[in-house]
Amino acid sequence: MKKIVDIDDAGLRYLEHRAHTKKEMRDHLRKKEYEENEIEDLIKRFAEVHYLDDAAYSSMFMKYAFGKGWSYNRVRMELRKRGVDDADAEKGRFAFEDEYEIDIDSEEERRAAFQAEKFMKTAGAPDKKTLAKLGRRLSGFGYTPGVIYKVTGKYMTGHYDE
Repeated sequence: MKKIVDIDDAGLRYLEHRAHTKKEMRDHLRKKEYEENEIEDLIKRFAEVHYLDDAAYSSMFMKYAFGKGWSYNRVRMELRKRGVDDADAEKGRFAFEDEYEIDIDSEEERRAAFQAEKFMKTAGAPDKKTLAKLGRRLSGFGYTPGVIYKVTGKYMTGHYDE
């Protein structure tokens, strides 16, 4: 049976509102029941003209995710779910770092401290129970135990203004 919408139009419509990864496009077109060879051909053609660019997607996603307070570990996990391979994620990371003139690793503790500050404004005194909640919250953002320990340690010692 001939599709009512040709695959190029379906692909362009899918990209109309936001960027997508190659995997997301593949999954979308499979749901629309296009042939596998048509799907792969479209993905190849769209990648050649940068309509689908997983590295660029990674860089844009980092801006969004870091704005939400996520750690780089959490970003990588989310990008993997979206089908972005490690090579494209690294290209996106370097592009992000170049564009914003930062080093993501050195920014981790600052972003975690910002999330901690927001949490502690409403949490009350930094007692053991509150700091445990803070640690769990930071863990949910994907921060490593080392970063969590540094940030919560500042509240334990009263040096959180540094």
